[in-house]
Amino acid sequence: MLEDYSWLQSTWNFLLNAEKKGMLSQVYLFKSQERLGARILIEKLTKGIFCVEDGIIPCSNCRNCILFDSHNHPDIKRLELLETNSTITIDAVRQLIDFFSSKPTISEIKIAIIDPVNDLNISASNAMLKLLEEPPANTVFLLNWENPAPIPRTLISRCQQISVPSPTRGEVLAWLGSRGFDLKKNLPRGSQLIIGSPLELLDQLENSNTDNRIMPELLSDLLLLTDGYKNVVDLSEKYFKQNSINFLENMESLCHAIATLKYSKLPKKLFVSQGKKLTLQTLSDKLKLSDICKLNQHLFEIKWKCCNSEGIKSSDVVESLLYNWLVIFEESQTRKFG
Repeated sequence: MLEDYSWLQSTWNFLLNAEKKGMLSQVYLFKSQERLGARILIEKLTKGIFCVEDGIIPCSNCRNCILFDSHNHPDIKRLELLETNSTITIDAVRQLIDFFSSKPTISEIKIAIIDPVNDLNISASNAMLKLLEEPPANTVFLLNWENPAPIPRTLISRCQQISVPSPTRGEVLAWLGSRGFDLKKNLPRGSQLIIGSPLELLDQLENSNTDNRIMPELLSDLLLLTDGYKNVVDLSEKYFKQNSINFLENMESLCHAIATLKYSKLPKKLFVSQGKKLTLQTLSDKLKLSDICKLNQHLFEIKWKCCNSEGIKSSDVVESLLYNWLVIFEESQTRKFG
């Protein structure tokens, strides 16, 4: 399974080398800024640790490997977000403590997977911190911090961090091409502007995922504001039903693209039709880099508040952001012609 994700190979090689030197950590925090398949690494490492063969390359034939593949291994505990909860609660961590209170059933070790670790609520994070201060013997903790929202620094300090590298634009194009999507030649109909990690892009292309479908419309609205339209309230209402973080990330991606086009480049995760690229270029030509940086600073401040507070809706942030865009553009034009 790992062979299908070439960008994960360097991280896997690091783990193989650590095992050969007898330096595998008891607590790993897999960190990536986007969906890069860290779960695939975690699953393979878990299976490899359980495997009775030497090393961490699973044989897939022993009892432990077979039980793992059938999702029936008794010495693994997963802390994941339940549909009935918005966070991973302290009760889940208490169950994990109970799980570790007994000896392994059929293997020599017990493994806990926390995925994603940023879904632990404050009480659960504090309980997890205490557990990691003195981990029980014969245990391994594998924490996934994918597309990370903030987690306590004290929790991070208890783990050995493993950063999963992002693939290059060429690697992404080749990987998508191997799955039937040749973005070098053309974007599929209805995907004039898409952005994301390889897994996110594949999800959008295969399943018509709508997470980034607001981006083309948002781009058109930003251009509309720079062309003299000033009814920010009217433009804002269409985005009120969007998830606030999703809206902010789309806005952030567009600002990044507008900025990088000043150097005749596109972000490596962004793929656009020629028409949408011309729209981005038009906005890039109309704004100074310092103006885009101002908007980005405002974006980061709002995003930080959304990540650290509950209940902030798109209706609380969209109008402010679009109005801020209009003000920054008008100030830019005033300086240019004043």
